[in-house]
Amino acid sequence: GCLQITILEADGLVGTDYSMQTLWTGELTTDPYVKLSMGSVSWRSSTVEADTSPEWEEDNVCLFSVDIPDEQQLNLSVFDDGFTQRLRRKAQIAESSADEIARFEKPIKITELLGKSVGELTQEQEVEEWFSLASWWAGKGFEPEILDAGKGMNGSGDGAESTQEGEEGSPMQRFFQSKLDWVKDKMQERATMWNDQKTNELQAAEARIRLRLQWKPLGNALDTENADGAAVKKTAMAFWDRLREATLKDRAAAEREER
Repeated sequence: GCLQITILEADGLVGTDYSMQTLWTGELTTDPYVKLSMGSVSWRSSTVEADTSPEWEEDNVCLFSVDIPDEQQLNLSVFDDGFTQRLRRKAQIAESSADEIARFEKPIKITELLGKSVGELTQEQEVEEWFSLASWWAGKGFEPEILDAGKGMNGSGDGAESTQEGEEGSPMQRFFQSKLDWVKDKMQERATMWNDQKTNELQAAEARIRLRLQWKPLGNALDTENADGAAVKKTAMAFWDRLREATLKDRAAAEREER
């Protein structure tokens, strides 16, 4: 069948950047967009500017073809699309996992997403519901620039040579080296504290997203007796073209690896 997903709104997203609107208040905001994927097919929504409770009104509808609804799974992630991320995209650099701000806790099967059994999917279904999002997950972490700043003073490279010279040098050199070590320790301590605070904030976040899910069995979806059916068929044909193109690319990549 065909599953049409409309991204409506989200709330409780954790901000990652300052904007002109929030610069004076000190609040963090984000420029979120939603990415959906099922198998090798993915789609992304439009970006909502500077909003931790965004509402999508355009470029927010996608269509997936589903063959085995009790096995196929949907992945949903929310990414930040700030200035740095847009520059990266213009340079055709892939999305960074560091830009992901929320996601489904785990991929969700289509039957679970709709809250219906396979037998019920022989009929058209429509569901509008809030889904919880995780803002923290294993492997997600932060390394502020302040951590990098201390690496030049660490026991490697030029920093190691400075430490060795300081230990064997004059009292003045040893004095300055001790001050540098103190600064490095304070910087790392501050970075660790920032990291812990951010982790606690993300773990306590209660982000969620509201979706409208419309399911049509394949026969009904391709019924062109009405305008809606014709539109769905046109979208479905475009989907199959994208799927075929993605499959050909996957095969070409596999052949290159074999060589």
